[in-house]
Amino acid sequence: METTGLTYTVILPTSASDVYGILLDERKHSSFTGAVAIITDVPGSSFSLYDGKYTGKVVQTIKNELIVLDFVLHHPLWHHPSCSEVSFQLKVLAPNETELTVIHKLVPVSCADIMLNNWHQDFWEPLMFYLNR
Repeated sequence: METTGLTYTVILPTSASDVYGILLDERKHSSFTGAVAIITDVPGSSFSLYDGKYTGKVVQTIKNELIVLDFVLHHPLWHHPSCSEVSFQLKVLAPNETELTVIHKLVPVSCADIMLNNWHQDFWEPLMFYLNR
């Protein structure tokens, strides 16, 4: 299966600790997405985001610095059980300013456009709205 990758980098108006918590705290994650989130920062634990639209395992966490997930989109074009890898890299720029780089590796080419849209619709837009409220 042919794969590709997606990379995004944004500057967020909040601390790395806040970003880390928003991504890995079920209550905060659900609050920013408006959907059920089951996730923890424990490596090896399973997660389910967006009411089960995205599932996988937490691979690695370094508090306030790095989150690595094995990641699956539940979509007919995503060839199961193929996992991709998503890493969230956090870099403190100032007390309330964090650079977030998201690297999504091993995305099936058949799902690249879908994932590009989903990242914007399901993650970036709700996150920015949540942080700017």
